[in-house]
Amino acid sequence: MPKKKSEKAIKKALFKKQTVVWNRNTLIGREEWLLPLIYASLEVMSVEYKRDAAHIRIKK
Repeated sequence: MPKKKSEKAIKKALFKKQTVVWNRNTLIGREEWLLPLIYASLEVMSVEYKRDAAHIRIKK
């Protein structure tokens, strides 16, 4: 993610694929940019696995 918020810095980050997008309740981006954002923003409360799915309870 760009440290600067100028139009030029954001455009550069977009072209270098250094961004994360939130669209329809889905985070989209490269793992190297998603994980730091998730770890800094969310706390996992519990994880439950059922067949083909994982149900994860989170705290903001």
